[in-house]
Amino acid sequence: AAPGNSVPGPTKSSEASLPNTDSGCHRRDESMNFAYSEAQETLRNDARVLLATECPLSLVHAAENQPDAVSHELWRKVAASGWLGLGLPVAYAGGGAGFLDLVVLIEELGYALAPVPFVETVVCCGLTLADIGTDEQKSRFLPGISRGDRIMALALTEADGAFDPDLANLKAEPFRDGYQLNGTKLFVAGAAAADYLLCLARTQGKPGEKLGLSFFIVKVDSSDVRVTPLDTIAGDRQCAVDFKDTYVAPENLLVTSNSEFPTIRKTIQRGAVAECARMTGIAQRMLEMAVDFSKERIVFGQPVGSFQVIQHRCADMLVNVEASRLVTCEAAWRISEGLEAAQEVAVAKAWTSQACQQVCADASHIHGAIGFTAKHDAQLFMRRAKAAELAFGYSRHHTVSIAMML
Repeated sequence: AAPGNSVPGPTKSSEASLPNTDSGCHRRDESMNFAYSEAQETLRNDARVLLATECPLSLVHAAENQPDAVSHELWRKVAASGWLGLGLPVAYAGGGAGFLDLVVLIEELGYALAPVPFVETVVCCGLTLADIGTDEQKSRFLPGISRGDRIMALALTEADGAFDPDLANLKAEPFRDGYQLNGTKLFVAGAAAADYLLCLARTQGKPGEKLGLSFFIVKVDSSDVRVTPLDTIAGDRQCAVDFKDTYVAPENLLVTSNSEFPTIRKTIQRGAVAECARMTGIAQRMLEMAVDFSKERIVFGQPVGSFQVIQHRCADMLVNVEASRLVTCEAAWRISEGLEAAQEVAVAKAWTSQACQQVCADASHIHGAIGFTAKHDAQLFMRRAKAAELAFGYSRHHTVSIAMML
């Protein structure tokens, strides 16, 4: 789907349907249709074909040696495909598609381990700007995101590791006609490649309060913003970002009202579901690699896949992959429809985080010792899965959230 062409939803049958079921994977009064729409299937197939050609795992290995861990050549090709503007408003060079359409695409990006800041730029920053940005801010940033000219990153996690928005502690104090930022944000994915940061800071109140929280658009190349890449196991260049008397002009203040806290929470929910989609793609690829290897590896004169213990392990992996896709789509669908999704997001992140780790471990075991070597591709997927598991809350955090909601 090129920018300006919305991805349509599933074809409706004569059955009575709930309203606004145009995003695929939707509920019906008498049953549920879990199938992707024709347009979503086309998007997924096109992404699989393009990434198979343009994003071999050799490119992923090479990107780990880049200062920002991004393949800018692949980024330009992703932009040329129209994917970057897919979920952005049509009025700002976007495609107007729903969040579930993006999740279909992100799963394929995870399947290929595509070294591009799609989730950071489009999901975390672009969609938030589309939600609550001014017309001037949208005009200034969204077309650039659609073209691939603008890379952004979400600065969310505090120096103490807290990522819940109400625990934000980075200070934003009035200065001249704008604000000054002081403090540190950790684990900022994509910051090494970003032109701008979308930074959550506190203008008033103290950690634990929902009052006084705002997003600020901060230019990265400013002398009072220091970006330090962290040496993570994923090799994905998450960064520490230090703000020292960083001035933010008033036109770069994104949230101006305490009533916008639900939008901040929605930004985090979308980020969590995007990571679930990424993990589902990783788990699908690891499953396929394990099944292929079990058919080819000969032990005692027969393929290892002929042994029941390997067969059962592969079956368990498939269950984990399919369940991950199901809970991810449910959460994404509710977000797309504007429905309350807190519990569904927590369920998706709690389940998918554990399921993907289990699939990666099982796939590596099936490969045997070679699966744990640095030169084998399996370790790439395991390391990226760990980063996705920890992003926007690891499984125990979301399990506690589910318990509280129950």
